[in-house]
Amino acid sequence: MKPGCAAGSPGNEWIFFSTDERNIRYRKTMSNGELQRSVILSTFILLRAVTGFSGDGRAIWSKNLNLSPVNESQLFLYDTFPKNFFWGVGTGAFQVEGNWKTDGKGPSIWDYFTHTHLKNINSMNSSSDSYIFLEKDLSALDFIGVSFYQFSISWPRLFPDGIAANANAKGLQYYNTLLDALILRNIEPIVTLYHWDLPLALQEKYGGWKNEIIIDIFNDYATYCFQTFGDRVKYWITIHNPYLVAWHGYGTGMHAPGEKGNLAAVYAVGHNLIKAHSKVWHNYNINFRPHQKGWLSITLGSHWIEPNRPENMMDILKCQQSMVSVLGWFANPIHGDGDYPELMKKQLPSNLPLFSETEKKEQ
Repeated sequence: MKPGCAAGSPGNEWIFFSTDERNIRYRKTMSNGELQRSVILSTFILLRAVTGFSGDGRAIWSKNLNLSPVNESQLFLYDTFPKNFFWGVGTGAFQVEGNWKTDGKGPSIWDYFTHTHLKNINSMNSSSDSYIFLEKDLSALDFIGVSFYQFSISWPRLFPDGIAANANAKGLQYYNTLLDALILRNIEPIVTLYHWDLPLALQEKYGGWKNEIIIDIFNDYATYCFQTFGDRVKYWITIHNPYLVAWHGYGTGMHAPGEKGNLAAVYAVGHNLIKAHSKVWHNYNINFRPHQKGWLSITLGSHWIEPNRPENMMDILKCQQSMVSVLGWFANPIHGDGDYPELMKKQLPSNLPLFSETEKKEQ
């Protein structure tokens, strides 16, 4: 076996999901005693070796050479789940709603991307048609007996041009109907504000997430959602997997908007996504959490990687570097010390944007 690390592609693995209520510094949030329920956002929580703190991978590889979170014989934990453990399912608006130009919805970057870059795949015009067959989907949730349903709001269905002014009435009605139906069924809604479907108008006018003006526009959109839906939503997710948004949306071109080849743009996008999350987090924490009593976090995605020679410190270091460049890119500013990992700052001195001292304290 050659030296180095064994791993899947960081762009295609969906293993690590973090919540600020478990990982963030508690000086920013409610006390431990107020954490009433355990929230699971994915069955991948079974791969539980990484908690998101700096150096955890290195500690695991060094401490227990026999423990592997991707060893098939170690995948399942046989134990008793907490009393209020959440069991549920999750979707993304673009994946399931369909009807991409129905009832006043504006186009998203993914609508444009699939029609221009992915012409040989099946059309996303209908998708799973959850916009039309909502009652059937709700019946399916009833049938499988979930205690939560995680879904995302389609930003351009609510605001076709992306600007939080006058909401699209049909889009607003759809999400109100969905939330009311979930509450009636005693199913906890977990709502993602951004699952990649940026309004196309914002991409064309401002360059999308490359432009820091999107931070304030996103915060305005989030504020509207908190004001309108916060009486029924107690669990919010700001952004779904910002790594894929930045790396594959603006680096490899595999995801919408399909840009590639500009490393500076990749890290500018990542920088603005982090700042957008931070702004919305503080907005909710100051203006909405006191009376809505909810929680807000971000979904981080990463590959998992293991050293081919777990006794070799060079292999362990290479694996840790790989984890830092994917997960640490976002986890360290958000859940750590408010800044990028030192390794990234040394490797990318000309491409990695800088956080101000104030921003580091507020992340």
